[in-house]
Amino acid sequence: MSMDLILAPLLALGGSCCFAFGLHFQKIGLRDASPRFGVLIVVTTSAVVFWLFSPFFLNTDYFFTQAFLIFAVIGLIRPALSTTLAATGLKYLGPSLTSGLAGTTPIFSALLAFVILGETLSWGIAIGTAAVVFGLFFTAWRPGGVSQDWPFWAIFLPLSAALIRSSGHAFTKYGFAEVPSPYFAMLISTTVSAAVLSASFAVSGESATKFKAHHWWFVLAGLSTTLAVTLTNFALFLGELVRLQPIMASTPVWTILISYFIFKNETLTPRTIGTVLIILSGVLCVILFG
Repeated sequence: MSMDLILAPLLALGGSCCFAFGLHFQKIGLRDASPRFGVLIVVTTSAVVFWLFSPFFLNTDYFFTQAFLIFAVIGLIRPALSTTLAATGLKYLGPSLTSGLAGTTPIFSALLAFVILGETLSWGIAIGTAAVVFGLFFTAWRPGGVSQDWPFWAIFLPLSAALIRSSGHAFTKYGFAEVPSPYFAMLISTTVSAAVLSASFAVSGESATKFKAHHWWFVLAGLSTTLAVTLTNFALFLGELVRLQPIMASTPVWTILISYFIFKNETLTPRTIGTVLIILSGVLCVILFG
């Protein structure tokens, strides 16, 4: 087994863990700020960090490639559009159904990896992906059922957000064929996203929130997200999307574990432990047999 086959899953696993830390940091910052303001700070922080490193890693020739346009379009839709769709879905469907439908991301990724990238789906990856998706749905499922006082079209909001996230990964991987630079992909996509979110914030008419001490949690979330995106993009550069997406989808497991062991605001019920074990077994299946 080559080093890339070992390193890529480890990078993807590290990226999902960093994303989980970022979610916790954002949650603290949201005590006195709107989600729109928080996301703007998080994404802008990432863009600033990537530009700070540009003197060391930026190759200006890449601006004149087709991949530049691909990375820019990705920045237009993710996270700006995907976050908006997910938030709107949350409003209509509630957290349980929204998070469950978001668990379809690995399925979309597998399809896009096959269609766009020509990757193949082994039995190990298929079983592992199914376990991860089942675990994510199990997280969202509630014994009392889900209220159905919502319009049918609303289910397409989180599904569209999942498709956009998957498309972002697939086309980023596709762009690497021309521009073999995860850093350039991150720089362009994050910069465009920051610009889109800034414009959206201005057009919305929402008044700027005065920056307070605990808003630094958004900056910390931005740094965590920067590291997460870096690890994820390098994983995509080294490995196949169809093999990595189930691993990147393990963020809920890290979120639960961080809540319990670090922030002390999570209770490990049999249901929670079962969810963690199901998703981790899927991830291990992909790593070992994918």
